[in-house]
Amino acid sequence: MNKDIKTILIIEDNKLNLKLIRTILLISNFKVLEAENAEEGFQILKDHRPDIILMDIQLPGMDGLTATRRIKSSEEYKDIPVIALTAKAMADDEQKALDAGCDGYIIKPIDTRGFISTLTSSINQPALINLKSFQKKLMPKDQEKLGTLEHRIKSIDDIFTHNRKILIVDDDRLNVQLLERQLSHSSYEVICAYCGEDALDIVKEELPDLILMDIMMPGIDGFEVTRAIRSDKKTADIPIILITVLESKEDRIRGLNIGADDFLNKPVMFEELLARVRSLIRLKAYQEQVKGYKSIRQSFFPPDCTIKSDSDADNQNSLVLIQKNETNDDVLEQWIEKSPFDIIRINDIQKAISTIDNNKHIAIVLIDSSVSYQNLHYLCQHIRGLTNLKNTQVVLLTTDTDLNQFIDDDIHCPDDFILKPFKINEINARLTGLFKKKKRLDTLSHRFENSLHSAMTDPLTTLYNKNYFLHFLEKEVRRLKRHKTPLSLMMIDVDNFNILKNQHGSIIGDIILKDTAQLIKNSIREVDMAARFDDKKFTVILPYTDEIGSAFVAERLRSVIDNNIYHYPGNDTNYHITVSIGIITCQNTLTDAQNIVQILDSLMDEAKQKGINQITIKNIE
Repeated sequence: MNKDIKTILIIEDNKLNLKLIRTILLISNFKVLEAENAEEGFQILKDHRPDIILMDIQLPGMDGLTATRRIKSSEEYKDIPVIALTAKAMADDEQKALDAGCDGYIIKPIDTRGFISTLTSSINQPALINLKSFQKKLMPKDQEKLGTLEHRIKSIDDIFTHNRKILIVDDDRLNVQLLERQLSHSSYEVICAYCGEDALDIVKEELPDLILMDIMMPGIDGFEVTRAIRSDKKTADIPIILITVLESKEDRIRGLNIGADDFLNKPVMFEELLARVRSLIRLKAYQEQVKGYKSIRQSFFPPDCTIKSDSDADNQNSLVLIQKNETNDDVLEQWIEKSPFDIIRINDIQKAISTIDNNKHIAIVLIDSSVSYQNLHYLCQHIRGLTNLKNTQVVLLTTDTDLNQFIDDDIHCPDDFILKPFKINEINARLTGLFKKKKRLDTLSHRFENSLHSAMTDPLTTLYNKNYFLHFLEKEVRRLKRHKTPLSLMMIDVDNFNILKNQHGSIIGDIILKDTAQLIKNSIREVDMAARFDDKKFTVILPYTDEIGSAFVAERLRSVIDNNIYHYPGNDTNYHITVSIGIITCQNTLTDAQNIVQILDSLMDEAKQKGINQITIKNIE
């Protein structure tokens, strides 16, 4: 790990504040540790020793001031700066915090400028200076708006649930009413059917984003409805969750084999319902994005163009089981003994990370809830960042009472969970479904990773070309107007490129463009789209990404390029470049793709006029 990266421990029980602080710190390349109460914070302090602590005063259980006194009374930890966080702007609160030993004080809602200056005065390190400079880069003309960003954060689930339509199918009206109430409270649009025949008609007419369906119904049962939906190309990709009182392995496997994506047992637990719905809605959004790529590509491909596959997609069958302690669960041990999967069993977090990093064939990672929330969060974050394992499924083994704390984080939560006490049929059926999901994601990924055609790509960088970018942007703008979900675009300009090219020649210029393109590609998600816009400019489309998310991606990319060393084989000279980045974020906008590009280009010119190595951002309401 880079020793220059500073670690900050946030002890805060308010998830919105936690998310805001986390985002600001990650933008400036800090390592972030999180705890929701003092006791958990003490354990993290002992295990990881952060460079600074942000402490909420109003914590459940032991309050923040008491926790600070305990830290400051310890010879081992008394030198770690502690900054108090509070929503109570009373006249004597600051003095109370200082009396308890706090080194600084921040009032919520957080004013980003005060937040930055307080941290800077508490820990005089280059990383914080970078954070302060990023504040200037983000909104150089209108910095006062930066302090209100916390009020504009949208959770990932808000984005995915907005305008998402769920069909509930059950002949028991009481069950339908209960499920409808639960999902409506979570901002989903709900439609209902009370028999299989009506369900098929509604599916064809409404094209819901997800179907929750009882198996046992008079007339056409849930199995037959599922089979009919999967046989129609128009509806084949709609996720289906079967709800049943059936416990037999045969019924569950039958449901999965005919195309069901998941299943729930009656009585349905709300937390489990919401977690499984969230997971499949995310998958549906991903599939929609990939379909967009595919439909646009078809207009570029000749009719006889074939799509290659990647044999590695069929080879990823390893399963990692991470437990803090060896389990005494007889059912789990019996399943492990008879499992057809290649299971790697680990009880140490660092060893788990090393194993995951060095094995590209891992399909599923099982994490037992004996692993702390902090370590689960870190593992999920780490796996999501690995290109080779981007579709690997992370599964939590937990009890229903512990489920909430582990799935509540909408960014780094697991893909699925298996509840204790374990049942072998449940484990087998659940993992069978997850392997199918993993394979489906891999297939989609390989199709649009390996089928690039020369008509769509730039021959030097192998990124998409300008024509493809404009074509794809038109599709994204139409999706934006339909779903009202955020869309961000970046334009990246290589600073002083023409001077460098004139001094060192076109070969060096080409190497820099190729390497920069690869850095961009490695720094974005699978559903993002990067293109070479002109000689020295690149563009990136970031679907489902707001101001905060796009700013984070841009700063990470700016930093990666700034710290990269470019060289030509056989030449001892090393080359260094910087980039300037313009960002626009659109939501609920009536503008068109051409106007968006014009705004982005002018924003890029504005950034260049202010100097090199800059980030400028603008929101289009």
